[in-house]
Amino acid sequence: MRPSLTKEITLKDFQEFYWLKKELQDFCRRHGIGTSGSKEELSSRITVFLRKENPTKFTKSTRSKKKTNPPKKPTLDTLIEENLTCTQNLRTFFVSVVGPSFTFSVAFQKFLKQNAGKTYRDALNFWKEERQRQKDPSYTTTIAPQFEYNQFIRNFFANPENIGKTKKESLQAWMKFRNTRRKAKKHPPSFSSNGNVRFHGLPPYFVAVIHGGPGGPGEMKSVTEELSKEHGVLEPLQTAHSIEGQILELKETLNQHATFPVILIGHSWGAWLSYLYATRYSGDVKKLILVSSPGFKLSAGEKTLEERLKRLSETERKRMKTLLNELAHPDESANEKFLKLAILAAKADAFDPLLYTNDILEAQFDIYQSVWKEAEQLRANGELLELGKKITCPTVALHGDHDPHSVQSVQQPLSRVLSHFRFISIKNCGHRPWIERQAKDKFYRILKQEIYQRD
Repeated sequence: MRPSLTKEITLKDFQEFYWLKKELQDFCRRHGIGTSGSKEELSSRITVFLRKENPTKFTKSTRSKKKTNPPKKPTLDTLIEENLTCTQNLRTFFVSVVGPSFTFSVAFQKFLKQNAGKTYRDALNFWKEERQRQKDPSYTTTIAPQFEYNQFIRNFFANPENIGKTKKESLQAWMKFRNTRRKAKKHPPSFSSNGNVRFHGLPPYFVAVIHGGPGGPGEMKSVTEELSKEHGVLEPLQTAHSIEGQILELKETLNQHATFPVILIGHSWGAWLSYLYATRYSGDVKKLILVSSPGFKLSAGEKTLEERLKRLSETERKRMKTLLNELAHPDESANEKFLKLAILAAKADAFDPLLYTNDILEAQFDIYQSVWKEAEQLRANGELLELGKKITCPTVALHGDHDPHSVQSVQQPLSRVLSHFRFISIKNCGHRPWIERQAKDKFYRILKQEIYQRD
C-alpha cells in the first residue's frame, strides 16, 4: 500500500514510491523547504530533510535568479541572455523568420536556456537541425527522468505485447505501476540480487543487450544507457564457463525479468550467444540484432588475428604476440594480461575512435578460455552455421566496414541459412560502433529504428 507523504515517512518508503510533483511541493511548503525546480530537485531536498541533514541544504532560498525578457526588436545577431524567458514577442520574431511552422519545442527551449552568449542565429540553426532529425523515422525525443509517466506510456506502446491496446489500458497499467513499491531504482542502472543483470531505464524490459568477450561483462554500458533513454533495457552479465551454461543463464535471466518476446542485441561473442539462444528458444525472440559478429567461416579466426596484427605498430605486434603466448599457459596474472590484450585489440579494431572509458567490470580470462574454445569447435565443424536453420525470427547484422572480422565471413554464410536475414554495413566503422567518431550516430539511429520496426 502506498504510504502518505508526511514527515513520518521513512526514507526507504519515500524513495521506493512514485510521487506527483504537486505532492512534493506540498510537502516542501509544509516544512519550509524551497518549492521551485524540477521533481528531481524537490526529491533531493526532501531526501536531505528526511535524513535530518544540515538545514541550510534544503531551506527556502531568499534569492532567486531573475528571469530575462528578450529585447523588443531582436535580430539574428542578438545574443541569448542568461535565464531567458520564451515570450510571445520572441515567438513572433522566430515566426517572422521561419514562418507559421515555428514552435517552442522542449529541445529548443533547452538550447536557449543552456547557451547564453550565443546568438539567435545559432538558435535558429539548432531549430532547423532538430526539424531535420524529426524527419528520420527512427527519431524520438529524449524524455527527461522526472517525466516518468511520459516515459512509462511510451514504453508501454513500444512493447510488442501491447500492440492494439488502448490509452485506457495504458493508464490502468500506469496506475498499477505508480502504486507499486519500487524494490530497485532504475536510474542509475541497478543490479539484480545475484548481480548477474543490470537494469537500465524503466520496465517493461523487452530489449536485452548481450556483451562480448567471452568474459567482458559491462562493455556494453554505453549502448544500454543510450537505449534506456527511450525504453527499459536488460544488460545480462554472463558468468558461466560453458556455452550451455551461458545459454541457460541467459534463459533464466530473461524468464525472471524480460517481457517476451524480446529483442536480443548481441555484440561480438554476444552476437553468437544471442544467435545460439535463438536456435533453441526461437519463440522467445522477436528480433535478433547481431552487432560486429565474429565470422562464421572456418578460416575467419586466423584472418581476424592477421588483420589485427597488420594494423598495429611493430612494438605493439610484438606485445600482442607475447601476451598470446603467455596466456597459452595462464598464471595468476591471466586476467590482467587478458585486459591488456583486449586494449591492444581495441586499438587495432577501431577506425576513428572517440575518447572513451573501458567499461568492462572485470576481465575474466577463465571464462574466455573455456567458452571460446567450445565456440571455435562449433565453427570449425560447421555446427554453428547449421544451427542457424532453426532460427525463425527476423535477424539483422550490423557490421563496420573496418571491422577485423570480415564482412564476407558474416554476410555470405548467414544469407544461406537464415530465412529472414538482412545485412547492414556501416561506413568508417570498426568493431565497436558506439566509440566511432564517424559512425556512432548512424549506428544508434539504425539500432533504434530496428528496435521499433515491425518486421
